[in-house]
Amino acid sequence: MGASGRTGVVHLRMRPSSSLTVEGFTQERALRERADQALKEYRAEIRRYFRIRECALADSGKAADELAKESRADTSGTR
Repeated sequence: MGASGRTGVVHLRMRPSSSLTVEGFTQERALRERADQALKEYRAEIRRYFRIRECALADSGKAADELAKESRADTSGTR
């Protein structure tokens, strides 16, 4: 404690009716970052389990070609 009897907690004013301590803000941010990391790991685990890999640039070209073929087939069949 300082000479004035305060603990040194800094308050940030978000709105006139509420305040948030720096410690509370950093703790909340740390919790959010851990949750984000856990979610990324969980998604990676699901991809490994189902043997799903992320799309590469070559894959996007193949997908675009397939969609174009389907689109041409749909338009030629309806005319």
